[in-house]
Amino acid sequence: MKNNLYDSMQVKKVPAIYQIELSSVCSLQCPGCLRTTALTREAGFLDLKLLHLMHERGDFAGTIYTELQMAGEPTLHPQLSEAIRFLKEDVGLLVGLSTHGLQMRRVSVLCALMELDALTVSVDSVDPEHYHQVRYPANFKDLTECLDSLFKVVRVRHEQRQTTPAIELQLVRVAEDAKSGNVRALQKLLDEKGWSDLCRVRVIQDCFDVMQERSQKKPLVDLCLNPFSSVSVNQKGDVCSCCYCFNLEAASINYYGNLYTQSLETIWRGVRVGLMQQSHQQGQQKDLCAKCVLKSPVLLQEGIVGNIAKWRGR
Repeated sequence: MKNNLYDSMQVKKVPAIYQIELSSVCSLQCPGCLRTTALTREAGFLDLKLLHLMHERGDFAGTIYTELQMAGEPTLHPQLSEAIRFLKEDVGLLVGLSTHGLQMRRVSVLCALMELDALTVSVDSVDPEHYHQVRYPANFKDLTECLDSLFKVVRVRHEQRQTTPAIELQLVRVAEDAKSGNVRALQKLLDEKGWSDLCRVRVIQDCFDVMQERSQKKPLVDLCLNPFSSVSVNQKGDVCSCCYCFNLEAASINYYGNLYTQSLETIWRGVRVGLMQQSHQQGQQKDLCAKCVLKSPVLLQEGIVGNIAKWRGR
């Protein structure tokens, strides 16, 4: 099974943990999200004892940055601040997360978010009617009020020369939705609100439309880097190949093992990871990967790390 490419990817004992699911719970029912349409596992919150176990075992040895999200809304976790502080101060990681932003009027949430290195807020549309459809049952007015709360805190911290996370407002471009990915409209809103110097706009391509069979696109054919460099960890401690494995099945090739029973090094050197890597080398993407049109999601995280460096260098 092993060949030169496989062996070269085993230089590190453990891969990068590029996402940890703090919460598989969400307060929204977005129709375009796999969590709404496909998640059957029981929703819940990550037990922070798992983070301590991972740290003691050296599971984070290959990681410099991790995002605290996957299928749910991380700001709903009752120990959000504790999780961020532990990963930053005890483990020594850069930490970020992506949020729908609708909890940002809560002081405890805002204080926790200010401890992050990177923060992504999903906007997706500035058209109120369209936003309500894609971020159901949320209203755009609530989001703008929450963003106003966020940026007021950021302004004060800048004046006091305190650190703030690198903030990106994210738009998802859906191929068959003309109202999605409207950068010009979002930039106009930022200019009107006086927020333009406090954040940047990020646009990503929607991957869920193909996975939900709402559209037919050519599947990923290029070699994806995720199986060779990184893993995701869900709220139950399951290790998988990618953040799109919302509804991970134990029999799936995307499932590698569980961190409550094995170290990440043991999992990474196991048969399942080898089979996943081999299938990608041979152009035989399996399970969810067969429908994925987003090459190497881990590269998105590398871009965020670069954005953190630029933000701190301002």
